[in-house]
Amino acid sequence: MAPPYHGGWTTSRLAAYAGIDETAMRKRLQQIRDKLRREIEFAEQILPEILYLSAALKSPAGSAMYITPTELHRVDADRILRYDLTLPLLMTVRYEGKPVRIWSTGKAYRLGVDPWTITGKVMQSINHILPGRSVRIAPTDYPMCTQAWELSVDDDGYWLEVVAWGVFQDAMVAHVGANPATHTSVGIGYGLERLAMARYGIDDIRKIDVARVA
Repeated sequence: MAPPYHGGWTTSRLAAYAGIDETAMRKRLQQIRDKLRREIEFAEQILPEILYLSAALKSPAGSAMYITPTELHRVDADRILRYDLTLPLLMTVRYEGKPVRIWSTGKAYRLGVDPWTITGKVMQSINHILPGRSVRIAPTDYPMCTQAWELSVDDDGYWLEVVAWGVFQDAMVAHVGANPATHTSVGIGYGLERLAMARYGIDDIRKIDVARVA
């Protein structure tokens, strides 16, 4: 009997449950996705993670907003991280004279919902240091974390990783004396030298180490 779905079912956990290695599980999941695309004939739609709140409120799509302002992850005064996929879908998808059948996947960000929604706070801090920079968030792996991400900024066409964060394993939470059943621990690491390089146009990180501060 298949186990009930739960957000904690990662690819590695599914592979262990099925008794196969993770590479085989990834191939199996991809085959399922490909089969669904062929049978349902849906097109994948990439939706923006950052939205302009003022534009959303001025459009009919704004009537689809159902969460309170305190739940929004704000990048700055006007930009927010998407809290679901409906709003970005309504703001980007347009009917072009033929049936619209699309599917999309991705994260949504709300305050107080999941431990990794700290992403919004990270985005705010980066936007404050490097305003207007394009950013890229990608999942990564750390042995002490159940989930982790890294954030890179566009530095003259080169993606420069400046922040990484993750949710610590239960064993780490218990090690510091907390109860994993009721507590969550999130760690964030900022690359201060890299942020300084991007902000002040420093071309060699070694120049920071040898610089004298008056």
